[in-house]
Amino acid sequence: MPNPKREPPRQQRSKLRREALVRAALELIAEEGPGAVTHRRVAARAGLPAATTGYFYASVQDLVDEALALQVRDRIDEFAPMLAAAVEARPTLDELLRGIAVTAARSRTAVIAQFQLYLDGGRRPALELPVTRALEQFETLAEQVMRSIGAHRPAAAAEQMVAMIDGFLLHRLGRPRTPEIEAEALFQALRALAVAHVGEPDISRSPQLRRVVGPVDD
Repeated sequence: MPNPKREPPRQQRSKLRREALVRAALELIAEEGPGAVTHRRVAARAGLPAATTGYFYASVQDLVDEALALQVRDRIDEFAPMLAAAVEARPTLDELLRGIAVTAARSRTAVIAQFQLYLDGGRRPALELPVTRALEQFETLAEQVMRSIGAHRPAAAAEQMVAMIDGFLLHRLGRPRTPEIEAEALFQALRALAVAHVGEPDISRSPQLRRVVGPVDD
């Protein structure tokens, strides 16, 4: 008996082709900017016939918008499982923040595409809402981290954490260094931010901080 949830082969092929086009566009955006995205170049990068792009996308801008939105989803999907597993495992503060820093510094291509979305949001009102939603998703993940370490105001701390990470990543584009150096610098900054939001008088509230900083007298 056929599986009712299985998509017909034609729909599967269409989905795969569409995703190949979007990821090809994303690569071109990261390498050369949105101006490099044309129907022909995207199809060639994806290894598909030249007419394929026009079949799925009425305009190049539609393709660019979807590619940038995909990049944000990819970044969220990259961070979310790592943070969920880390918080559940009850790591030390250093272990948790180092994992975030290493993940953030992993892909330069992803960073370029992410900031291109932010820039386009500033130029085109239609993208303001997607950019806002993207930032809110990142801040939601950061808030989980701040709550797990006992921050006084986790929502405010999360906004600062996301802004700090974005600032480091933006500098990375203009001053490329090894991922190891970038991750270490970002880790140190994140640690200072986290400790400041927990506060020295209340270190005992956070098991992660207590294990890193040392026991606190009752």
